[in-house]
Amino acid sequence: MPFCRRISPWTVVKLCGLSLLVFIVYINLKVTDPRRDPSHQTDAHHVHVRDRPNYLIFKDNGEMIQLGFNLSRRPRNNGRDLERRLVDNEDRIHASVRKDLGEKKDTDVQGQTGRDAAQKVVGRDVPVVMKAGDTKIVGQKKEVVIKPLAIVPVAKDKKMEMVPNKKESAPQTRSPGTPVPKKTSAPTLRVLGPGENLQVGQADIYLNSAVYYEHYPGNHTANVMLNGWANNRARSTFKCCFTTSLAMGAGDAFVEVPAQAYNIYKQYLVDMQSAEYFCSVPDPQYSKIAKTGLRYVTLAESSCKSATKDVLKIEYPALKAGGIGICLRVLYGSLNPEKLVEWFEYVRLMGVAKVVAYYYALEPYGLKVLEHYKQIGVLDMILTTPAKSKAGQGRSTKQSMLEKQMLVDNVMAANGCKQRMSGFDYVVVMDTDQFIIPKGKLNSYSELLAETLKRRPASSSFRFDQHVVFMNWNATRKSPLHITKHTTRTKSFSYANNVTTPCLVFKPQRTFYVGMDQVFTRTPFKFEQAPSEIYELFQYRFCNKAWRGCRETPKVTDNAMLAHETKIVDRILRLPLAALLPNNLNYVTYMKSWRQKTT
Repeated sequence: MPFCRRISPWTVVKLCGLSLLVFIVYINLKVTDPRRDPSHQTDAHHVHVRDRPNYLIFKDNGEMIQLGFNLSRRPRNNGRDLERRLVDNEDRIHASVRKDLGEKKDTDVQGQTGRDAAQKVVGRDVPVVMKAGDTKIVGQKKEVVIKPLAIVPVAKDKKMEMVPNKKESAPQTRSPGTPVPKKTSAPTLRVLGPGENLQVGQADIYLNSAVYYEHYPGNHTANVMLNGWANNRARSTFKCCFTTSLAMGAGDAFVEVPAQAYNIYKQYLVDMQSAEYFCSVPDPQYSKIAKTGLRYVTLAESSCKSATKDVLKIEYPALKAGGIGICLRVLYGSLNPEKLVEWFEYVRLMGVAKVVAYYYALEPYGLKVLEHYKQIGVLDMILTTPAKSKAGQGRSTKQSMLEKQMLVDNVMAANGCKQRMSGFDYVVVMDTDQFIIPKGKLNSYSELLAETLKRRPASSSFRFDQHVVFMNWNATRKSPLHITKHTTRTKSFSYANNVTTPCLVFKPQRTFYVGMDQVFTRTPFKFEQAPSEIYELFQYRFCNKAWRGCRETPKVTDNAMLAHETKIVDRILRLPLAALLPNNLNYVTYMKSWRQKTT
């Protein structure tokens, strides 16, 4: 072994070390080659490399990061490697954009949306995510500038997985108004039916209406007001997710904007407070969908990616120039159909254009009367399901309307009317046992409110205080109508230190929110007492045995309602009474007999 004798032990050590180093390098290259390591491959087993820069989507526990270049290796160093690679490739991306735009360096391309310009770069089959009111590509004179995409570092303990371009498209970070493209396999969205509330994730926030407002609360924006209930411990921040389509197929996207609390009513602390929120879409972003408009909205606690499939249809209030509407406090339980008919025919006589009623759990006889007025276009009925928190109690038709939760429900209804009836000149909040009677030469609600505004020119809302006509007191005259049998009322607005519920009248476009017994106006308008010499307000009710002082309170005779008696009777007799009042034949028979005698 002459050759072996000539090799020193130190040389053998060197050769072994060199062989080991070559082996380590070989193994390292084999592991880091994405074509060989299955853990680095996408579902399609490779990433197609185009002649122009492509967008790759990286997945970090369901959140997506979008990049503007091809990458042959997985990123390291918590995303710093990704940032460096994006900067290194910026010149190449700029050159490709100029090439795809036809080398028109002196052309202003602002007329072209950022999405279209970006699609020219990356190809039509690759999703592109845009920011609200902004574009990824900004057209300027003599230069095309690309705004860098957001890079979100990945925590060291999180694994980053490359997925195919066509599968996912949602970014991890978004500014307000970011459209979030939906998967083509997403199920069809469902519009909530009557009486259903839209819950915000798992939070105790339940909303039942979404109404479009232009330039309010946000100026130069498209606004949607949301109304419903919120537990006083519930979070007040969530996301509004707008869409123009229920199908949500390829190319459709949610427009995501943050929701903001408008007003949470806390005069009474109850299980579920009356709550209003609003979402504002900036005009530049809204103009992109202006042809179809904002049609549906759903809600999410943190991201539209996790939004519920249930949506509210956005309502667009109709303009009623000179119109006066009535918003009824929540109706439930048993309603006297005879008294309902008298109330509706009286307010129609006063020139009311529309009545809006929130209701639930109504007994059939009162419901039949309401459905008649709905059918002829006088009444809009809004079935509602009063919300309760996870630990709260539901409502009961045996509850008194004076219980605090029921009073707060009335505030919810009043502010829902404020939104839905924003096109009316005035909205009157009242009950079906309350009657406002104009005095003197005033013959309608429009004349009464015009005179009120003339005397209170700085006001946009008014309070009408009432006298009570207790039905327990003996009838003072014979009449077919409940409201003209009794002509005795309380002497003062309050009786035995009991404060009565007023009627509130307001201009919707000048109102911030409606409370229990007052209206909070926008600056510089005021809320004032209506001049008592031009109206009378009667509330017809029974004196409850538990109430103190109502039977003994001082009373006076007031014949203000008698001037309208014959007109109301004539209007009622023209109704299909056999269908409306099948169990009230004595009431109908006596009315017909009375009218014949007075002819």
